[in-house]
Amino acid sequence: MQAPYDIFKKDAATPLWVEAVDDLEAAKARIAHLAALSGREHFVLDQRTCEIVAVAKAGGCSASFGKSA
Repeated sequence: MQAPYDIFKKDAATPLWVEAVDDLEAAKARIAHLAALSGREHFVLDQRTCEIVAVAKAGGCSASFGKSA
């Protein structure tokens, strides 16, 4: 089975795929870590609904959307 959450890094031109993750909470922790390291916004896309379900911005701001899994 394919991991249901995709992590992307927001880039000036187009989002860049980083990795797929099985668990939403793990995905949220991962984007927070990646945003802190890179200084770039990262987000989680739920493949099942095609919705962005979490965002982490550089500087520690984060948000969750929709239902938690």
